[in-house]
Amino acid sequence: MEIILDSPFVEISFDKSQRKLLAVWKDQTATMSNDQYKELFEQIAGLLELHKPDHWLGDIRKFGFFVIPELQEWIATAIMPRFIQAGLKKMAMLASENFIAQLSIEQTTDEMEKNSQEASPLQVRYFDNDQAAQDWFLGKTV
Repeated sequence: MEIILDSPFVEISFDKSQRKLLAVWKDQTATMSNDQYKELFEQIAGLLELHKPDHWLGDIRKFGFFVIPELQEWIATAIMPRFIQAGLKKMAMLASENFIAQLSIEQTTDEMEKNSQEASPLQVRYFDNDQAAQDWFLGKTV
């Protein structure tokens, strides 16, 4: 795994052989501003466009930022289409320890599905452990 982004809020690594991106969100996300969130996701979208991973494993267990409805819609309409265009097929999330943050992330996913004009090729699932997510990437589970 090669670290391709290390910010105060997230560390992102890319495994070229498995075409997998790993995003480990940090405790400091609780202090992130809306503008920082947007800037960070613009950077992340650029990284996906550059590296073209098939899979994304988001470790959001320490994610503490509450994604407001306006940002949920922005992610769904401005960022997720870029992720899909970059070839991302599966996005697995390790559930947040913060209930409110987890809820806002799930609402973002719902917003993405609502705004999709057609069936999205991107599959999103939530897991409580890394091995279950890895098995899903490999097609061992539904």
